[in-house]
Amino acid sequence: MDVGDRGPQGPLPLDRALPGLQRLEPAALAHMLGRHAGGAEVTGARVRHLVWSPGHRFAAHVEGVVQGAEPGSGVHREAVVVASTDPEVPDGVRWLPDDPHLPVLTASWARAAARLHYRPGRRIGLAVGDRVVTGYPNRLTYERAQEGREVLRTALGPAAAAPDRPLAHLLATAHHAVAGRRPGPDAAVDLALPAGQVLARLHRSEAQAPRSTTGGAAIAAAEAAVRVVAAALPAEGRRAGALVDDLRRCLPPDDDMVLSHGRFEHGRLVRASTAAAAEVVLDSGDDVAAAPRALDVATFPAALVDGRPGDADLAEEALDQLLDGYGIGPRHLDWHLATAVLRRCDEPLRRLAPHWQEQTVRLLDTVAEVTRRCTAVTV
Repeated sequence: MDVGDRGPQGPLPLDRALPGLQRLEPAALAHMLGRHAGGAEVTGARVRHLVWSPGHRFAAHVEGVVQGAEPGSGVHREAVVVASTDPEVPDGVRWLPDDPHLPVLTASWARAAARLHYRPGRRIGLAVGDRVVTGYPNRLTYERAQEGREVLRTALGPAAAAPDRPLAHLLATAHHAVAGRRPGPDAAVDLALPAGQVLARLHRSEAQAPRSTTGGAAIAAAEAAVRVVAAALPAEGRRAGALVDDLRRCLPPDDDMVLSHGRFEHGRLVRASTAAAAEVVLDSGDDVAAAPRALDVATFPAALVDGRPGDADLAEEALDQLLDGYGIGPRHLDWHLATAVLRRCDEPLRRLAPHWQEQTVRLLDTVAEVTRRCTAVTV
């Protein structure tokens, strides 16, 4: 991947307790990475993803090109930069594939495998031959993911990726790779109708859910995102907090529970390219649970909203197509849609999008509009 393809990095938030956050500014980051690369020049340094707990710690997934002695001999590398106010958590820079929180990366074959996705200390996906191996940091997250994959396969057959033998000693699941393409946001509308048909099958399934979740858990997750926004943009944080209060006042009952995927987004789906597979295949089961029917239906369009101009219209079009495939509009859909978008209010900041402040404002505009619809119903 060309690091230039990601565009300029947006400004960093201020955190007086974590002055090291400002060292993620591109020039300072390039200097820091160069020191950890034996004094080599590093170009194109930037943050790919920032996990920030205001006043406590941050972990940044960063990248840059480490230049060699010869012109044109630069190598793209990725690293994790960590800082904390906890004296027992050492600050530092780790070059990937080093991540002591993910046991799968202790295996030499895993360190050499192509990375499909990565969140520092939380999850990594690896392409290993015709398999996809996904590593987790602890037994709880691993067991939930493994059980979720098995339940999805029972419920959907070929519309769910086929699990392979897990690597329990490395806290890693495995499944057969699905031949096809993973659609981006712009292709989500075209995917939505067949995705709705798969979702309807999942929700009709009588397969046993491994656990359950509720609307209360969804609003709690939204509150966590709001706290991050409030630390970076206090005025928008107050606005977001008021939206949380509005949504809590009209919290719907959890009275229409189904087997739920939990993260039913375009990025968790593959559009299969072979006739032997279903048209749309789910290849992740980390969040499978019994949940309100509207949760999955709302999550699909919500994942398209990140404050870019026109994304609310794109999400509405995707929802219309999803419902055409799904067949019905579930109860309390506006509440779950508003909450699902609000859960994403810190996404522009986490990606340090060039204009993340403006994107955050527009995203909250979308939440406010949907929230007005669901609060009007309860007045």
